[in-house]
Amino acid sequence: MSVLLSLTLTSFSQTDTKNNEDSVVVLPYSIAQQIAEDLVKYDQCTEILNLTNQSLDLANEKIAKQDSLIQQSTEKSILCRKQVDAQSQQITEYVTGLEELQKQNEKLKRNQTWLGAGLGATVLTTILVLFIK
Repeated sequence: MSVLLSLTLTSFSQTDTKNNEDSVVVLPYSIAQQIAEDLVKYDQCTEILNLTNQSLDLANEKIAKQDSLIQQSTEKSILCRKQVDAQSQQITEYVTGLEELQKQNEKLKRNQTWLGAGLGATVLTTILVLFIK
């Protein structure tokens, strides 16, 4: 408001701080008007700077949240990969164990065949011995 009042005057004055004496500097109206315009522009630029800084802070917060989400997602992905690897290892162990059991089963079948043949021969021999006597 004081700037507007001073613009209505034909001159603009200010206190000189270099001397202890009160001295008045007289400025032409056009220079005073330019100073007032520059001060208004400065205030506007300061407000724009403050708004820009606020926007920048909000953008940085958003980026931090996104980075956090990316990190959480990466950690979940690593955990899932570890679980898949553990399941794969467990499946491999089951397959290996199954193959060993199949080999043992084949061996038992062969032994059973030999035992069946031996039992049959023993029974036949016993029957022949009984008939011969």
